[in-house]
Amino acid sequence: MSGICITLPVACGMFTPVLLIGAALGRLFGELLVIYFPNVSSLKIVPGSYALVGAAAFSGAATQTVSTAVIVFELTGQIVYMVPVLLGVALSIVIATYMYPSIYDVGIYLKRLPFLPNLLPTSSAVHKVCVRDFMLSDLKYLTLQFTYKEIKDLLDSTKKMRTFPLVDSRESFVLIGTVERRDLELLIEQRLCDEERRKVARHCKLKRKFNCLNTMHGKTDIASLTKRDDIDDGGKSVKILIDPVEFDCDLNSEEREQWEEERMNAVPNYKNLAIDYAPFQLVHTTTLFRAHAVFSLLSLQRAYITNCGRLVGMVNLENLREAVEGARLFGGSPMSADTERDELQSVEKNVSVKSYWRQKKRRRCMNTTFNKAQLFVYPSRAISQLRQPLHCLNDVIAVTLKLWLF
Repeated sequence: MSGICITLPVACGMFTPVLLIGAALGRLFGELLVIYFPNVSSLKIVPGSYALVGAAAFSGAATQTVSTAVIVFELTGQIVYMVPVLLGVALSIVIATYMYPSIYDVGIYLKRLPFLPNLLPTSSAVHKVCVRDFMLSDLKYLTLQFTYKEIKDLLDSTKKMRTFPLVDSRESFVLIGTVERRDLELLIEQRLCDEERRKVARHCKLKRKFNCLNTMHGKTDIASLTKRDDIDDGGKSVKILIDPVEFDCDLNSEEREQWEEERMNAVPNYKNLAIDYAPFQLVHTTTLFRAHAVFSLLSLQRAYITNCGRLVGMVNLENLREAVEGARLFGGSPMSADTERDELQSVEKNVSVKSYWRQKKRRRCMNTTFNKAQLFVYPSRAISQLRQPLHCLNDVIAVTLKLWLF
């Protein structure tokens, strides 16, 4: 029932089937106790109480939340069995945490949605791995010496980035703040706006006319021509009128390219930009445990990694998730931070952190992964392999749930 409710493309819920299965198993256990211990007169066995505890414990193990105990209390309207219910829920959550993720996390994992998994309470790897071991070092950034052209090239080369770090120079690399992409696009648009180009075109046209008049009349005072004076040229009277007329003109292709090049080679005034001078930063020696806690509590999407104020990298939600999965995978024998860092530096530059963790996971779980043929043809072998280390049980659950889709 739970498998059907999970895999159907309709919103039918997952909590009620899990609660029902737990109640059925608890009731079965209570009835078996009544059958095998019928002559116990000093202790009355109530199968319904076992059904209540079983429903709370089973749903707590599936969802890994303590709120299931409160839901059971509200459904029954009494707290007579508060101690066994709370004890059962606590034990089920502790055991389930070490065996497999919650049913909601499995659904998120199968749909490939972004999420941040929980850390194992007793894993020492989260205290030995630092953010410098899995951060993104190849960053796109801005400096105070960037011209408009360099900013435009940066925007064209990074279509998906929404925020750019701003540093003082390429030498010191001190982080100043962050600038939003829309602010940079607006800055470029204002620099190359049509109104500014038309003003230059009108100025050039007036300048050409004045130059033409200077050529025709030699050293004639152009200022006197604006007063509608007559010019005597060979006995003929010529009246030249120059009024401030708005010309609707534009530059030609060559002039436009030259004008844009001159405008784009200038350095903008960054004081006019909306700069976030307090982006969230982490020291490069921050452990994975602290980084996970900060991202979880503050709901961060990214954090910049600094070393004495210098920008050295960035960690986003995806990188942190891959690092947490790697820490969960190697929780029994974690590598030291130095070993992890040396191995990361030996990886080729075109290999991402995600593929790096996948390679390590594939090597670790090569002998304990499952496929559909093994689950269907060799069920006993699949069951026997469940005794392997628990860090590969997540793959078993994921593959089992995928079978319902086919």
